[in-house]
Amino acid sequence: MHKASAPRRKRRKDTLRHRLSAAFLLTAHIQDADPDRRAAAQAEWDGILGGVLNQRTWGDQQLAFLRAVKAGGERCDANGVDESQRWLYLGGSPGTGKTEVLLHAAATCAADGLNVCVMVPTGSLASTFKERLPDSDRITVQTLHSGLRIIREEDAITKYQPPTYLKQFDVFFIDECSQIDDAVGLRLLMAVKEMSRAPLVVLAGDFQQLAPVSGGR
Repeated sequence: MHKASAPRRKRRKDTLRHRLSAAFLLTAHIQDADPDRRAAAQAEWDGILGGVLNQRTWGDQQLAFLRAVKAGGERCDANGVDESQRWLYLGGSPGTGKTEVLLHAAATCAADGLNVCVMVPTGSLASTFKERLPDSDRITVQTLHSGLRIIREEDAITKYQPPTYLKQFDVFFIDECSQIDDAVGLRLLMAVKEMSRAPLVVLAGDFQQLAPVSGGR
């Protein structure tokens, strides 16, 4: 089992403490407001959590990423595409908006007629994406273990058969990829390489924040 270093554990504790503090201040602000302001604040908060992707002002790097995803999606029906150009990486420290920009990119791809698969390491994160993304037949959200049909960790990778249903997707979004261990990552790579068309694969994560769920590099 991979053990996080002392500086990494401190950063994770600091992140949790700041999140709890922010939740406390937000709750206190809403409770102290008059009824009309409280209702407006509650409606705004429900919009953030209720599958509504509000218009945002993006930074230069975020805009560049969204444009890169859109350009990559427009080439999803092309054969003979260089596989090395079909992988995009989104990094950044906690609080820089990685998940938010990923949500908007996934929703935009679906609106453009692409079949989107979002895969994440944990069920709680999958639930967050399902709550935030618009209801669309073109968007599938699931954990990596479910999506890749990993039943038992001890099964030999040499015997692994990637599920054929993944071939229907044009774009894959993988969030919190720093939590993915080597065995799961290798199965993901095998599944992508088995597809006749090179799908667009977008990986997002902060490799300085959280260690893989069960160890990895």
